[in-house]
Amino acid sequence: MTKDQINKIFDKQIKEDEKYKIHKKLFNLTCNFTIEDWIFIRTEKYWKTIDKLPYDQKKEYTLTCVEYYIKHLKKTI
Repeated sequence: MTKDQINKIFDKQIKEDEKYKIHKKLFNLTCNFTIEDWIFIRTEKYWKTIDKLPYDQKKEYTLTCVEYYIKHLKKTI
């Protein structure tokens, strides 16, 4: 399945429920991430924080971490 095909599926889901906007954004930001990228993001602090969040806030927190990583850290590793 191509990236465009997956985005079309997300678009259909978003019409049903706006929460899928975050899923789509996360997918598009991270589709080329390596294992090392995820290891860098998912630190002990990340897991401790996400474990305390309600389910509906977990994706938002992950998105925030991914955006910060891309903006400030990815080019340094």
